[in-house]
Amino acid sequence: EELRRDIQRRVHAVQRHYHEGGRALRVGYVLAAFLVLLTGLAMTVLPGPAIIVIPVGLAMLAVRFHWAQAVLRTVIDQGVTLQRRFARAPMPVRLAGTGLLIAGAIAATVLVLR
Repeated sequence: EELRRDIQRRVHAVQRHYHEGGRALRVGYVLAAFLVLLTGLAMTVLPGPAIIVIPVGLAMLAVRFHWAQAVLRTVIDQGVTLQRRFARAPMPVRLAGTGLLIAGAIAATVLVLR
């Protein structure tokens, strides 16, 4: 619950800065947000950290669009639930999960550097 509140506080702080900026800043921000989101979506089929980039793009869009706020809220809730499950898992399961993440990162790096 604390993690969820911390994320919401950060989103609200960015929203305040967004609304205080000028029109050119807001247009540039929204364009950059869509670019980040599209880049993250492309990373679902191309090598890259889509699991990180997509929520960042959604968080940026949530400053302006209600639909993005709803999607981001769902992503945050699912992420918090997954983190809690992982934290309660037995040590061998956590080690195996961490090992799979590291192996996946190495494989993606090797594929990109080829």
